[in-house]
Amino acid sequence: ATIEVVVESEVLHPFCPRFIAVSNDDHEDGRLDLCCTDNGIELRVNNKRVVHMSNNGCSTNKREVIHAVIDSTQGASDDRVEIYFDGASINAPNNQGSLAKDETIAIGDESYLVIGNRMNQDRSLWGRVYYAAIYKVAFDAQRAQAHADALLKSDD
Repeated sequence: ATIEVVVESEVLHPFCPRFIAVSNDDHEDGRLDLCCTDNGIELRVNNKRVVHMSNNGCSTNKREVIHAVIDSTQGASDDRVEIYFDGASINAPNNQGSLAKDETIAIGDESYLVIGNRMNQDRSLWGRVYYAAIYKVAFDAQRAQAHADALLKSDD
């Protein structure tokens, strides 16, 4: 799967103000969450942090295209998640856990797609989401770059 967002953070907060989430309840039971914190990019899959890249990406007051590419079929655990900012990979060793081989993302008919922080609207995302998409396929570097190039020109 690939999460694709065009966002602008106003404040980098320590508590993961999500840009996009797929969840089975109104806030905490996250199946797929992407956010920028004051300590870097964070991706959660099946309610566990699989990527937390300190001091990578996540600018304030700058429009950015972020891709989180998830492919649990890859043999090496470091190859199962790839993060791109404006088309460039920023991957570093995953320091907060990993995505298990062939792990699936539990998204069912009861799941919510949330653009912003929470379905119950009790927390701000501290910025703007200009565009968001979730793809069933894992983008390769060329496709992430092509989408970033197009979205940096226009997200319409």
